[in-house]
Amino acid sequence: MKSNNSIKDIGLAVENASSINIISHKSPDGDNMGSTLGLYLSLKEKYKNKTINIIKPDDIPSKYKFIEETKFYDDDMSECDVLLVIDCADERRLLNEDNLKFAKKIINIDHHKSNKYFGDINYVLEEYSSSAEIVYDIIKELELPMNKEIATMLYIGIDTDTGRFMYSSTTDETMQKVSKLMSYGIDINEINIKLYRSMSKNIFDLYKLAINKINFYKDFAYLVLENDDFLKTNTSRDDTDDILAFLQGLEDYDMIAIIKEIKDIYKVSLRSKYKYDVGSIGEDFDGGGHKYAAGLTYKGSLDELVKRLKGYVDNAN
Repeated sequence: MKSNNSIKDIGLAVENASSINIISHKSPDGDNMGSTLGLYLSLKEKYKNKTINIIKPDDIPSKYKFIEETKFYDDDMSECDVLLVIDCADERRLLNEDNLKFAKKIINIDHHKSNKYFGDINYVLEEYSSSAEIVYDIIKELELPMNKEIATMLYIGIDTDTGRFMYSSTTDETMQKVSKLMSYGIDINEINIKLYRSMSKNIFDLYKLAINKINFYKDFAYLVLENDDFLKTNTSRDDTDDILAFLQGLEDYDMIAIIKEIKDIYKVSLRSKYKYDVGSIGEDFDGGGHKYAAGLTYKGSLDELVKRLKGYVDNAN
């Protein structure tokens, strides 16, 4: 049975720990980085006598390179009293599941409805816009430090996971918290330039290639990017976020998918405006996420994958 602990439980575990590691899912995104780095910096400021490390989850996507990763991240997991796993619905989404074995106690903090409640302490709020918004509450309730750098990280997490505050998960409480973060003097213009107005020539080339490969089926638009497409443009699978956002702007197309070939498997990002519960679709493939934003990994033929996705469209029309 899924049941939540409290922020007080998290605070007690952290207070009693002498060593703390923080980690999130592989293929990091803005909320992954913003929530983990925000809490890491706050805990480091509060507990000078504790050993606190944040473990690099995977290669950092190019759009987030402006965050000084070498300043924060450790590459190797060490034994710890407490492991904070943030924004990760399933332990299989970690770069290395063995990392869990290094911890005496696991704290699972997340906002995905597909969360497996794998922690000794679980704090999962699926109605929240982002894990960064949850971390904001944790910092506030536990009276942990907040400053411009911490506020910047949390803002990045909330901004990116709400689609620049366009998704339905954005609430009045979300915006009140963002307003408070802004009061610490964060430079929103600089953040927006680096996140949304700084496209490399390589990513632009991937964009051009992708435009000519979009397929349409009823109210479903999907794009297949093969291994060779990334090699030709010298880009990575994580460089497709802006393409996905662009496709969501297509009028009359409710469900969007980007299907990325990774050697012999396919990684799929799914989005819906309001008609399809892509979180449930993802769960059918042993993936998951949110109602209107989800992902899955598929091992099998591309034709069969597309056929199954089209089946959901047929059933809804």
